[in-house]
Amino acid sequence: YCWLFYDHLTNVMLHNRSETFDEYGRWTYRKDLFPNGLRALSDHLRKNGHKLGLYMLPGVRKDAYEANTPVLGTEYRLQDLVIDKKEGNGFKGSTYMPDNHLDVAQQYYNSIADAFAEWGVSFVKIDGCGPGGGDQFYPYQSPDTREDLKMMARAFKRYDIWLELSWFMDHTYANDWAC
Repeated sequence: YCWLFYDHLTNVMLHNRSETFDEYGRWTYRKDLFPNGLRALSDHLRKNGHKLGLYMLPGVRKDAYEANTPVLGTEYRLQDLVIDKKEGNGFKGSTYMPDNHLDVAQQYYNSIADAFAEWGVSFVKIDGCGPGGGDQFYPYQSPDTREDLKMMARAFKRYDIWLELSWFMDHTYANDWAC
């Protein structure tokens, strides 16, 4: 094996730990589980020929939205990105979709990519994508996340971080998923 994944969503949802977002509303890791940081883990994995991967969702985390954290490097706050509070992915209740896909939303995703790159992340698996996403029991439950995914792809590409979309995807949109 060369990839090891930390399934962040399970950690956040099962433990409902607010410290899994930072002062800028970005996904982060639990310091109690990784007291030396993810960079130390990533460096250790690389010595053994492995790479670190993380799992996340498109959109602005609801808990970070409620905290109304600033967007790093801007004068905006997360509540400026989300007005209508539309679901941000197929896991209802976890994220909001930005209402505008302007430069500030791109800056938010860039800042997440910056943090992941600092930690030595090589792979990001994005779940709850749509349109057409869901599972065998509830197909098509995901909102249209294509604009968010384009911004995420631009952000992570700057660091050559591999992205993969996860879930039961509708092949009708295959051209939209290709980067």
